[in-house]
Amino acid sequence: MPGHAGHGRAAGFAGHEEEGREGEPVHGVVADAGSHALRALAGATRVNSLHHQAVAGLGPTFRASAWSPDGLIEAIEAPGLLGLQWHPERMLKAYPGHLAAFRWLVPS
Repeated sequence: MPGHAGHGRAAGFAGHEEEGREGEPVHGVVADAGSHALRALAGATRVNSLHHQAVAGLGPTFRASAWSPDGLIEAIEAPGLLGLQWHPERMLKAYPGHLAAFRWLVPS
């Protein structure tokens, strides 16, 4: 969804403030091919969701690179930077593939 500006509040978007399900995937996510977000997902197609706010606009060096099915921006990035709306650290026990987000930060 390139060009999508996002939303200031996630209110009205079901499934984005799921504190009680922090360790499990609750909605889908799609990332741009070749993006840092796609590498962080490492094949995962669903993520947890604990946020009540969402990206409302992007600075000139950032671009949206992943979205939930309802259009909320789930990842933003710029050269050498990655911001995620989901919490991969809370999913590691049940879904170790989410460790990829941290491997991106500290390459081996």
